[in-house]
Amino acid sequence: MSLEFSLSTIQQNTFQINIFGKNITLKFNENSINWVKEYKPLEIEKSEKLREKYQNINSDIFLFIYYVYKFILPDFNLMGNIFPNHNEKYLELGAGIGIFAVILDHLLEGKIILNLVEVEVNMDHASKFNYGAKLDEKRKIAKIFPLKLLKEFLDLNNTKAKVFSPEEIKKSNLTSINYVFSSRSYCFLYDIEEYSSFLSKAMAADAKIICDVAKEHDHVNKFKKEFFYKKTLAENDYFARIFAMKNFSIS
Repeated sequence: MSLEFSLSTIQQNTFQINIFGKNITLKFNENSINWVKEYKPLEIEKSEKLREKYQNINSDIFLFIYYVYKFILPDFNLMGNIFPNHNEKYLELGAGIGIFAVILDHLLEGKIILNLVEVEVNMDHASKFNYGAKLDEKRKIAKIFPLKLLKEFLDLNNTKAKVFSPEEIKKSNLTSINYVFSSRSYCFLYDIEEYSSFLSKAMAADAKIICDVAKEHDHVNKFKKEFFYKKTLAENDYFARIFAMKNFSIS
């Protein structure tokens, strides 16, 4: 995965990434870029500093590609061999505008059943945690509509998925989910107990889950009690990325 490669492939509002030996074209628009600006405002200055070596690249386009490389592609590396299979039912809680899902769909050649959940209106969830305290100093809180942007980005990239708000997913009676992924959402879509209860009902018996769980209020231990904990893939002072399975009897 090379940033230089992606920068060399920019054409209007598209660029390519190379992941696991496969070239994938991603399309974006002004709304995609604005979402990154609102969601990760502290990264704008870092992006500009790195762009000093690539002055010929538009700063907004560079920011979007920088975001993909810093936050999205590393998630695939962390998965390692814990990867969804073809034709599995996949659920992503906190899908953002769908960049991860679009790449996953390409990697599995469209042979995956995508179910994506995102909030309708941005509620500045990051400020709930200590690591987001600096956020309010750097930005004027603006309303953004992630669910709408998610649908737009999926359409832009010709990716089929069922898209839900948190309220809609609760009423959906979605079952037999084989794989759950939740990156940088920290279970904020629900209280931890409701989160676990929902997943227990929605997941198939042999389902896998990779989930970032906030460490506050003993959430991690509560999560481990609900599911068959396998290992911690990554962690810092604020969250743990946990790999678990639904059923204690399945290794």
